[in-house]
Amino acid sequence: MSPESQASPPMSELALVSSVFFNPSKTFADLGRRPRWFVPLLLVVLATVAYVYAVSQHIGWERVVRRSMEANARVQSLTAEQREQAVERGAKFGAIFGYAGAVLGVPISLALIAGVLLLTSRMMGTQLTYRQIFAINSYAGLTALVFVGLSAVVLFLIPPDDYDIQNPIAFNIGAYLDPQSTPKAIYSLACSMDLFAFWRITLLAIGISAASSRTVSFGKGLAAVALPWGLMVVVKMGWAAMFG
Repeated sequence: MSPESQASPPMSELALVSSVFFNPSKTFADLGRRPRWFVPLLLVVLATVAYVYAVSQHIGWERVVRRSMEANARVQSLTAEQREQAVERGAKFGAIFGYAGAVLGVPISLALIAGVLLLTSRMMGTQLTYRQIFAINSYAGLTALVFVGLSAVVLFLIPPDDYDIQNPIAFNIGAYLDPQSTPKAIYSLACSMDLFAFWRITLLAIGISAASSRTVSFGKGLAAVALPWGLMVVVKMGWAAMFG
């Protein structure tokens, strides 16, 4: 253990979770010395499972699938019978995919993102390990608790038929555009201009800088995060333009 680690006692898990919202530099500096990730991962998985359950009970997957199909131009070419069959199949597997996404998708996506950030952060001059990056990514992912909480509030405040699971809260530009009349690539870009995405990007940049003991500036940390995010946005725009 380094002298710095011995000099500063580790923060408790409760302190880490609360401080990531109010004093993120302190959280990420501690994670740089003692990386851990289990608690934030567990919290996000449990919150997502609870949200999927609420959607299943209050909205129902038939409504969810039907609404998503209405926004898909290719589906409109199907006959009424084919659309109903597609809705029935989607509703049948909606809950399965929802729970699988919560239990398996959350940790897998965190692991993959951490791998990409390890590469880009090394390009910016850090010496952070995968374990440190995974811990940073896990705690930055706690923004999902706020997103899920607000989404759940909206879920119970508006009529079930009006709930849009793809865009439950209006925190991105796409929420104010018509998905039918807006070009698909532009709509995809607008949806990516999201307050929660920018919040998480900022936390990750702070985390990379703080965990590396400020040997890497916030600007370089931001570049390490923004580079793969920007590439992902471009890929999503291309996909939306080609396949709607």
